[in-house]
Amino acid sequence: RTIMFTTNYAAELEKRVNAKRLKSAEEIKLEAYTILDEKGEELFEWSEEHRNATRQKQDLARNLARISPAGAFQFAMENVADSGLKRQRRFEQAARNYYHAVLSIQEKRGPTFKSPFLLFGPLTIKVDGETVNVPLPYSPVTVPDGDIREYPRFSFPKISLGEGISDGLWDVSILLLWNLMLALLAPFMFLRYDVK
Repeated sequence: RTIMFTTNYAAELEKRVNAKRLKSAEEIKLEAYTILDEKGEELFEWSEEHRNATRQKQDLARNLARISPAGAFQFAMENVADSGLKRQRRFEQAARNYYHAVLSIQEKRGPTFKSPFLLFGPLTIKVDGETVNVPLPYSPVTVPDGDIREYPRFSFPKISLGEGISDGLWDVSILLLWNLMLALLAPFMFLRYDVK
């Protein structure tokens, strides 16, 4: 799917304002925020699609690598040590949850635009020959001003050693199967060679 990252927001706003014959500054501002939300939603959907496609490829690559003893050992150690891709994904999920928590608080303060990707200056358009400035709404990526006690602290869930060992059991079982298979094959390989 193609997303137009180079959208001229001011031109699109001007077109919509003229088509709907909006006159007041408040109506124009709300229309601008609608455009920002629409474009932000498109970008969010695109980034989610991209993230999911990337995760599927990563999971396939890891499952293929897991067949080898080196891969199984690496993934078992990552699980026990709580590192690697699983930890990264938990962090990303925690960051997304925190972003939405901050966004919901900022929405109480006034209009916001929901996408952290849309960072640019205020929009300026012409309506009936007059210049109208549309200020940006709050963005969840801006540093909050004033009292910040209502904002939650960022927390990142950690897993216990027991959970890590439990997650690594599949990889440990693959290593045990490799050891068993090689132990069974060793006598046959020895008997194939002439000791003379």
